[in-house]
Amino acid sequence: MNALDIKAGDLFDFREIDVNSSHFEITSVLEVHYQFLKEKKTKDVKIIHRITKDIFNSIEGTHLKEG
Repeated sequence: MNALDIKAGDLFDFREIDVNSSHFEITSVLEVHYQFLKEKKTKDVKIIHRITKDIFNSIEGTHLKEG
């Protein structure tokens, strides 16, 4: 666990997000991401946030070009 920088509970967290599931909801996805991120270092969360923004900007740019 120390080498992977994870907590014991993370080893047994088998929740996965199935976007094709009829139970898929944004709130459940956000909860999974929150649980993952709350244990990370601030600098790592900021990096993930920046990457996420870049991905969405790229997606929005692609949609504008297609439209």
